[in-house]
Amino acid sequence: FTGGPAIATRKLNLIGSDEKFTIQNDVPAISRNKFGAPYAVPDDPNHTHYYIWRWFAQLSAGQNECIHHAIAGEEGNDILLTEVDDEDFMRMCSYDRTEDRFIVLVARRKANRDPEDMTISIPATIQKGKRYNRNNQFVGKGFAEGEKVRVRWTTEDVEAKTGYRQNMKSGETDLIEVKDGKLTFRLLAANRLSSIVFESLR
Repeated sequence: FTGGPAIATRKLNLIGSDEKFTIQNDVPAISRNKFGAPYAVPDDPNHTHYYIWRWFAQLSAGQNECIHHAIAGEEGNDILLTEVDDEDFMRMCSYDRTEDRFIVLVARRKANRDPEDMTISIPATIQKGKRYNRNNQFVGKGFAEGEKVRVRWTTEDVEAKTGYRQNMKSGETDLIEVKDGKLTFRLLAANRLSSIVFESLR
């Protein structure tokens, strides 16, 4: 990536597993002033990338120190969705250690669907995962049983051809409480992209 953290301006092929991958860069990313793949907006190939990347970049919380948290499908360290078919959704989570908050992103795979109610549940503390936090350095960071937490949320759609955000709704809840080691929040009429932030009152 070049041109700053928000905009992807060059395509590279990464081939192989996470542990052993190679970068295929022997073919120019731009040939005859055209990118090497079709884009929704031919005269602005970065446009859709910018809006999706900006949404995804919330996990890193700007310059704050962030730690990877729960993994979709990992037993004991899952990002659980109920009231919906969780296979229809991608989900990611991080712990912002600087601001003492958890950030959860949920994306519906299919664009043309009516808004759906969903309940999101994550571990209230960093867990020792199969891949992340295996050295125990941050395990246990987060919120204690019975602690009260505020939830801020945003849900929106993305116009498929331009990447523009639309139908955005946002708000914050009354305080919720950590119960059985979980942070749980019910989001009503969720659109395609949703962000949920569980934040400390400390």
